[in-house]
This record gives sequence, structure tokens and C-alpha cells, in this order.
Amino acid sequence: MTVAQESEWLRSLKAVEEASAERVAESGFFRGVDGHNVAATAQQAVASGDLRLRPGVLEFLNKHTPGSGREVAVGSSVEILSVNWSAHFIRESLVASTEDRDLCARLEQVPIVANEIQGLEDPDGSSGVITGAIQTSADKLVRLDPPNPPGQMSQPPTTVYIGDSPTDFDCLLAAYAGICIRDQPMGSGQRELAETFERMDIPVHHVLEAGRHRLAGVWWARDFKEVETWVCEWQEDNRDSTVDSGSSSSGG
Repeated sequence: MTVAQESEWLRSLKAVEEASAERVAESGFFRGVDGHNVAATAQQAVASGDLRLRPGVLEFLNKHTPGSGREVAVGSSVEILSVNWSAHFIRESLVASTEDRDLCARLEQVPIVANEIQGLEDPDGSSGVITGAIQTSADKLVRLDPPNPPGQMSQPPTTVYIGDSPTDFDCLLAAYAGICIRDQPMGSGQRELAETFERMDIPVHHVLEAGRHRLAGVWWARDFKEVETWVCEWQEDNRDSTVDSGSSSSGG
């Protein structure tokens, strides 16, 4: 199977995902839910340990999100691109995971491109419909800004994409560098993604094997601490460049 064929197969899952979203809406599961309910659910999930951020996530965001007079890595920015059902839930989960008030304020400004429960701010709560239509790898790809043309590298690199599931396949290949997060042991989605790259003979090396020059391609890391090491070393190698080092997009 070629990359194009794999991408097309992943795209074909759209109908399945759309049907699933429709069933959720018809069930009324989210009907009447408002933003406060979503925030409370996120806070409870973090407090109970049911939702845990990967090691290094907050430190990574703390370094690469500007604001409040903090020195941010030159040319860096972070965006979150996700198939999750609620961008509000993602943001509230991040905020609930830190007691740093300055970081909380800056997390409120991080662009999050994801689906959303319709009507969270309505007086009567949500209609129960999930909006956004971000459900597949192809859906993410069209929202990746800016993607590099297939088979080409931008000079210097513009986008580092970090992902951990099959819905990240196209973005990992389109970015200057794609980094697959792999827990130890890997989760089912991570394992499926790893097997896809292996089946297609696409080399995926560990980020700390990159050497002095942070080369384009697909890499893997255990957590965001290793991702930050990769990014910092790349920025050090290119500190004299007059062009912005680019943005990091994180998938989910």
C-alpha cells in the first residue's frame, strides 16, 4: 500500500465517524450541558487521576506560549489540533493541571482547533450536537497551518507536528518533522500508527538519535521532555537564522 492509498483509506472512515457523532446527538447525551459543566468534568477528571498529562507537556507549553512578559523561545508558537469532542474540555483540562496562574492565563490564549458541543454558552445549555467535523486524518491535514508540500521541505523548517494516533498520519508526513509520542508500553492507537509506518517502510527513529542536525522526517519520542530536547537543540543549531523557527502543532 502506498502513502496515498493509506491516506485514502483513513479518509474513507469519515462516514463511520459521522454516523457515530449523529448517534451521540440523537441520544441527547450532551443536551443541556453548558461550559461550566464541561469545566467541572475536566477538573474532576484531573483531580481523580482519570486524566493525566504526559510528562513534560506543561513545561513545553510554558516555554512556547508567549505572554505576561515571559521570554518565549524565539519564533516559537504552539497550536493544538484534535479530533476530541470539545475544545473547551481540552483547554479546561490543561488549566486544571497546573496551579501556575501565569501559565493558566496563557493557556487560555493557545489556539485549539477541535470539535465542540454546540451551544455551551446558551442559557438553556447545549443542543447536544457536536460541531466541527474534525474526525479523520484528512480533516486534520486541511487544518494544519502551514503544511509543507508532500515530498518537499521548507527551508528552514516551519512546522513540527506531534501526534500519537492514526488520525495524525497525514500531518506527521506533511510537517517538516513529525514526532510520534509512544508511551511505554504503547497504547493501541500508538501501536497501530507505528505498525502503519513500519508496513510502509517509512523510517521512524528516536528523536535523540537525530544528531546535531535536526533532520526532516518522522521521529518518535517517549514524552514531551524528549520533544523539548529535540526542539531546543534544533533552535540552538539555527539560532543565527533570520527566519522564524516555526510552530509546533500537537494532535490528539
